[in-house]
Amino acid sequence: DSLRATEINYNPPDPTSAELALNPALDNDDFEFITVQNIGGQTINLQNVTISDGVDFAFPAVNLAPGDRGVVVRDQTSFELRYGAGLNILGEFASGRLDNAGENLTFAVGGQTILDFAYGDDDPWPEGADGSGQSLVLIDPAGTPTQDFGDFQRWRGSTEWGGSPAA
Repeated sequence: DSLRATEINYNPPDPTSAELALNPALDNDDFEFITVQNIGGQTINLQNVTISDGVDFAFPAVNLAPGDRGVVVRDQTSFELRYGAGLNILGEFASGRLDNAGENLTFAVGGQTILDFAYGDDDPWPEGADGSGQSLVLIDPAGTPTQDFGDFQRWRGSTEWGGSPAA
């Protein structure tokens, strides 16, 4: 009950010239990520938790202490090229990409849904998150009921270019 998606970078900005100089095959989708956070007061184990619909991901047997965040990424090498090493990367998407036009994301454990919501890319959703350098950031992770995650008013564009994964 205390696992939340707190940031979604579904349409990251294009690779910079410096990034392309290191890897000419980069695509902006290589930088996609989802940040998760434990908003509860007890450590949680993420084993058997999955993300489905837009991307497929099964969390490893990893603990998140109260307040801790972790990042699920599309491509770890590309992600670390842009954001650096040392962030709490929980793994790579097993398959899929985050849809640049918005889509549904479902978090579940043992067949029981934890979080099920859709994000969008058109007004009234923060349009800066649609390839302009921002990501979607949940405004109040602890105060947002799970049934309100699909409400555009609960999200804003990031203040950092490219988002601020695990922060």
